[in-house]
Amino acid sequence: MSGKAILLNYIKFAVSTLCGTAVDMLLLWVCSHYLFTDYFGQYILSPSISFEGAVLTNYVVACHFVWHNRVSGESLKYKVLRFFGYNVSCLSGFAVKMGFLLLLQRLFAWDVLICNIVALVFSGLFNFVIQEFVVFRTKTHRPSQKTK
Repeated sequence: MSGKAILLNYIKFAVSTLCGTAVDMLLLWVCSHYLFTDYFGQYILSPSISFEGAVLTNYVVACHFVWHNRVSGESLKYKVLRFFGYNVSCLSGFAVKMGFLLLLQRLFAWDVLICNIVALVFSGLFNFVIQEFVVFRTKTHRPSQKTK
């Protein structure tokens, strides 16, 4: 795959993640300001809930906008199975996000929403690399071996 194609996918990915970021921030705001008021609820549970909402949103957008040429023609069953792999890969990105979120909160005592925005920058780049080269990788075609 050429550098130009990877760059184009990254631009599409960056644009498409705005949908997931909007879902993430909205759910985080609702959960951390209205549902959970203690530290665990605001800085652990709320980001976990908002993360899963963003994962589902980003997967749907990724399948229809970013990597549609790699998943078109797949059965619904395979797309669901791919979602589980996608979700697992996003968990490592979530670990990156949470690490930065908690680090920023400890260092600067910023509000959870500000910590989340900064942490999303780091985890976003990490997620793109995993999705481009693992989850939605280009399938290589192997020549079939014919036996006589």
